[in-house]
Amino acid sequence: MAPVRLDRVHTAALRCHALSGEAEEGDEPCAGRMLLRLAAGGDKEAAKRLGLALSKLEAEAALAAVQADLVLLALDDDPDLAEPALGSAALVSPRQAGALARLPPAAAEAAKWLSYHTSWCAAVERQASAGAGVGDATEVARRRGLSREARERWLKVVEAEGLGDALGSSAEVLADAAEAMARHTAAFRLSPRDVVAAKEAWTVFEAALAWLEEAQELKTSLLDDLKWMLWNGAWHAANKAAEEDEDEGEEELDEEAETALFGEGYPGSQDDALMDLVRFLRHSLQCHWDSCIVGGSGDGQKWRGVCLPLGATQREVHAAAAVGFNAVRFAIAEPTSAADKWDKEFTRARGVLEACVSDSVAAVLDLSSWSPSSSSSAAPASRRGKKSAGGDKGGPSEAALAGLARVAAAAASCGSVRGVVLPAAAKLCTLEPFVAAVRNGGLAAGRCAVVAALASSAAELLDEEGNFAGLLHEALSQDDEGLLLRDGHLVLEVRRQAEADSPQGLLDEASHAGEDLDSELPPCCIHFGVGWTGPLVAPCRRLGDRWLEELAARHDAAAGHATHGWFVSLDETPGMLQACLGLSDGSGGGANTTACRWTWPDPEAHRIMWPHGTQHSVTLIYLHGFTCDGGSYLCCAEYFYREGKERKDDGDEDDEDDEDEGEAVCYNSYPGLKVVLPTAPLRPISAYDGDRIRSWYDYLTDREGEEEDDSDKATLDESTRRIHALLEQEVAKVGASRVFLGGASQGCCVALHVAATWKGAPLGGIVATQGHLLSCTKWPTDWANRGTPVRVYHGLADETIQWDSWASAAYEPLRKAGGNLKFHTDEGVDHGDDEAEGRWVRDFLSEMFPG
Repeated sequence: MAPVRLDRVHTAALRCHALSGEAEEGDEPCAGRMLLRLAAGGDKEAAKRLGLALSKLEAEAALAAVQADLVLLALDDDPDLAEPALGSAALVSPRQAGALARLPPAAAEAAKWLSYHTSWCAAVERQASAGAGVGDATEVARRRGLSREARERWLKVVEAEGLGDALGSSAEVLADAAEAMARHTAAFRLSPRDVVAAKEAWTVFEAALAWLEEAQELKTSLLDDLKWMLWNGAWHAANKAAEEDEDEGEEELDEEAETALFGEGYPGSQDDALMDLVRFLRHSLQCHWDSCIVGGSGDGQKWRGVCLPLGATQREVHAAAAVGFNAVRFAIAEPTSAADKWDKEFTRARGVLEACVSDSVAAVLDLSSWSPSSSSSAAPASRRGKKSAGGDKGGPSEAALAGLARVAAAAASCGSVRGVVLPAAAKLCTLEPFVAAVRNGGLAAGRCAVVAALASSAAELLDEEGNFAGLLHEALSQDDEGLLLRDGHLVLEVRRQAEADSPQGLLDEASHAGEDLDSELPPCCIHFGVGWTGPLVAPCRRLGDRWLEELAARHDAAAGHATHGWFVSLDETPGMLQACLGLSDGSGGGANTTACRWTWPDPEAHRIMWPHGTQHSVTLIYLHGFTCDGGSYLCCAEYFYREGKERKDDGDEDDEDDEDEGEAVCYNSYPGLKVVLPTAPLRPISAYDGDRIRSWYDYLTDREGEEEDDSDKATLDESTRRIHALLEQEVAKVGASRVFLGGASQGCCVALHVAATWKGAPLGGIVATQGHLLSCTKWPTDWANRGTPVRVYHGLADETIQWDSWASAAYEPLRKAGGNLKFHTDEGVDHGDDEAEGRWVRDFLSEMFPG
């Protein structure tokens, strides 16, 4: 493709404006834009009338610039804004259902390779022009061919998937955007840096995105994933190429300089090729992920699965679905010989698969107990004909591959199979024959993941400096030669290993199990166990099922960043699986069984932090913010603990500047305090194209923090009734004066509304963090007589709910009503500051419970 000339783009935009401005009364006011559209379609006469020889992308960029100018000038009465653009279908309202929310798996895979090969082509071309060895003529020709084929395949897949009418010209524009992004990173990252070329390419990329946004053929969420896929794919190629072409003498640009060059919206350059690849893989998956994990629910659900033992039947599947699991993982016996017919095993497996279909849960076949190799077999060959570098002595046995092929073929006819867990292996390359058997058997990547159970522990995946290490580093370094990129749906499984030596330690360890890891991994799922061993058996049994449920719920919350969710093993303690599924009285799960069936697998159920070992005497109900859920607070349970000090171990290094030398901060739970963390429902949000988001009420507007948004009364009333009912339950247990209510952001707004409309006895106290009083909330004028303390906390740097401009004034009804009211504001604290919120909640609790 010929390079885009920015001077021609700018000139065309100016002439378009001039033609529209010269239109006399009664003339067509959008003649300039019509000429640009014709020029973009290849009409040379139209380009001639503009006085320019424009390429297709130059005409598109100029048109996008003109239309952006019109929006900024608020020319809402211009009928041209509703006309078809560049031959696409007529523009639709963002709230209409015509915009594409997700790509079909084949299209998402084609888009991934379009980005990858286009990015590498630009990188090696850049190196070749600079005389770098990596970009030799042979490699340039190869990469150009791959890039051309990837673009052609992308456009063919779009047509083959029936998306031609839905996408219109968006498919071509997206391919142009990929090329512009690739040229931008290559020019900016590789030596010698060409700032002019980088700026030119970035401008074209922004113009292409503006066109795609205006066309409204892709929903905002999908367009965002595509944008970040292109961004990270391009930076990965540029950074990877730069590893062999590093000019350390060249001055790096800081954030301020980059913003000056590329504008306020520039995300900032990147320098970690492997992290770029991880993000690239994650965003490419998200372009279609809700159609391939649990069967296209439309809500992007992840696996919330339970591992069933060998021999499990339809009964366990039905029970798992009733509890709230959306996936079951069941073991398949390994064949003993190639002639093993597995009659009983297949009869059982088919029954389980049929039960999964009837209960609408995903089935994941577990082959992790199979042997990954056979010493009598030859090592598997890689794509280039070399022997595997894996640590296993040989390839899988013929019996194993034949058995897997039969399993895959049988499972392919059942729509519920969404994953196959492969045998554990020291290196991913040894799993290639298994992956081939799964895919050749009919379980395509678009509908079924292959799960590689990592032999490494979570701690071995990152080094002390937070860089990828071991198996993960090796897998990512293989690029398009490795399974991670080539298969299209390979998922890494990380097994959580408990190390704590006390029941409370196990809880806190589970809360933080995903820190600094899960969000850094490629597509992954988590596997954890709930149980006890050794000296923990007696103390854990005494705490009973409440402790077990909370432990499991904390593991669930800690796996929130894993793209594919989690699976739990409940067979470590006899009777625990049956207790969870309600298939027994639960006596095996603990001595103090509280229910025949657990509730934590249900994502809609309350999350509860119990006062383990002490009698329940106080309740705090705390409501989460917009897009969050109650379980998210289990990852930061310290919010609800008492802060204290403890002596450091002799081996700990003391900070020389620490005023409390020899002491460390510690957190301990409040005796008797039960914390209830409800979860808002998924509901369509009017202000966001009807996207389903967890929210206590519907937002009718999004004023981006400048002022209060309009809220929907019906959905607010619905949540109010729900929290009132919860208050009534807790008041009946401990008394109104020992029940406290609070929330953050949107949850704060609801908590204040609930408190204002509460007709029962006065509550113990209200904690309101980073929110405001809704304009529709009528604060009781007799509040002072109730004696309920209210503590308001807010950050002065909050841009989402701005304190000085409007949020403070929203609390005026509370000030006028008087009573036990205090405000606490912090300089420099923005919205969603986790550290500040935890500090505020602890401050409130320490005041309410000074003892």
